[in-house]
Amino acid sequence: MSLDTPTTADGARALLADPRFELMPFDSFGDQMAHLPDGATIAITTSPTLGLGATIDWTEKAAAAGYEIVPHIAARYVEDDDPLDE
Repeated sequence: MSLDTPTTADGARALLADPRFELMPFDSFGDQMAHLPDGATIAITTSPTLGLGATIDWTEKAAAAGYEIVPHIAARYVEDDDPLDE
């Protein structure tokens, strides 16, 4: 919650009016994405077991489907410049 958001029913309505959905890049990602509103914002968190590749793949697919994307990539998963080129 933002410090500028009132902690009232109005504040709750403001936060719920434009939610950000957080998904992991698992096989079920496409099924989960289908339940989100058109144009929703999706934060895609990198999975330690699936690595950057799955996050990048789903980021591209979700962006192509019209969603606003925020990939969450921990620095520890980036070993060199190669993933940045993707």
